[in-house]
Amino acid sequence: MGHNKELMQKCRRLWEYASFVEQVNQNLDSGYSMERAVNTAIDTCILLKSRSEVLLMFLTEYDEKLHMENTFEEGRETGFEQGKQQILLLSQILLNENRIDDLKKAYTDEQYLESLLLEFHLEKPEIR
Repeated sequence: MGHNKELMQKCRRLWEYASFVEQVNQNLDSGYSMERAVNTAIDTCILLKSRSEVLLMFLTEYDEKLHMENTFEEGRETGFEQGKQQILLLSQILLNENRIDDLKKAYTDEQYLESLLLEFHLEKPEIR
């Protein structure tokens, strides 16, 4: 549970929240529906007077499918941007070296493009 034990020890609310989320995830892994997983975690971790507030928050504010779609879209956009920068840099290098034929071939031959990216150490952009 949690990635920063020191911080969790200093902040009881964070520890309680992480415990609760961990319990929800364990319940989901056990095959519970989201509603049952949250209800069971509430019973296990939270005072019953806060039950309806927590249930409403989890069921209305957090949409895992939407979160995953947004995460995928952000990754796709980042990958596209990195790929575009990679191709522009390769094109600039080839033009500066007057390797026009290599540039033309790279646009029609994917394997040749990959070999040029390797040649100029442009094969794997850094993940940001």
